[in-house]
Amino acid sequence: MPSPLLWISLSIYMVTMVSASIFDLKKRQVPDLHWWISSLIALTLMGFAQYRSSGLWGALLIIPMFALLSVLLVGYPSAEDLRRGNPLDWAFLLLYILSAIIVLKDLMSYRSTYQPAFVALLLEGLYLALFFIPAGGIYLLHGGADVKALQVLSILLPTYSCMKSFPLLTNFGIPHPLLVIFPPSFSTLINAALLSLLASIIYFSAVNIKDGGAPLRFFFTSRRLELEEAKRGHWWVYVEREGRLVKEDSQEVTENGTYWATPKTPFILFLTAGFLLTLLGGNLLMPLIYYLIIALTG
Repeated sequence: MPSPLLWISLSIYMVTMVSASIFDLKKRQVPDLHWWISSLIALTLMGFAQYRSSGLWGALLIIPMFALLSVLLVGYPSAEDLRRGNPLDWAFLLLYILSAIIVLKDLMSYRSTYQPAFVALLLEGLYLALFFIPAGGIYLLHGGADVKALQVLSILLPTYSCMKSFPLLTNFGIPHPLLVIFPPSFSTLINAALLSLLASIIYFSAVNIKDGGAPLRFFFTSRRLELEEAKRGHWWVYVEREGRLVKEDSQEVTENGTYWATPKTPFILFLTAGFLLTLLGGNLLMPLIYYLIIALTG
């Protein structure tokens, strides 16, 4: 049976994600205060769990966790900022140095009881990298809110070993370890991406078939809209500029007409649904891969 601490963590994250989704839908922005509150609660719970299992030094790992969270919540000082001598910038530089010392010290005296905390640290860094560093020219995480949501989840529930009794459904006919091979936050990201892809394919293919078809490049991602209608919502529209199609915000386009349009659906909605799928079935990509391999080799 899940522990009270696990139920608290699950409840906090669901409240965090549902409220963030509402903010994003209504205002297209999630206030930093929202993430500050959820981050501090997550760090407190992680610190408590680490203190119980590893003592004071293990609990200090929440300091580098906070340092990684602060990169998007506060920002990070540049060399120019430090030259200006702002005390806050120097304070954050000292925070980064202290965090590095704590991580190195724990790496030198590594014990298995520290594993969830180190997984959380690695995942926080991974999501920052996906946000700041493009892969093949493409940023895999676009929204700061998405990164913050995944970082908070990494701290609250770093591994499935912290989530006894989950996932709830394991009767997929595949080895159970495959369902939990990735940490919960990464499974949530994969599930969210699958849901986003599936929703786009189903919706736009149905709409475009109803409207008489569409070029292949738009068939699964866009639909035809009058600019006036697109301006009433949140849409990207494809406009021809200098002989090529470019994606622009519908609010900034002035030439009336009919355009291929793609909705600006907040990805955090899919992350929320992806988290529920993670609780229910773990990483749902693995059953797909497993049965594909069976089909190809069977």
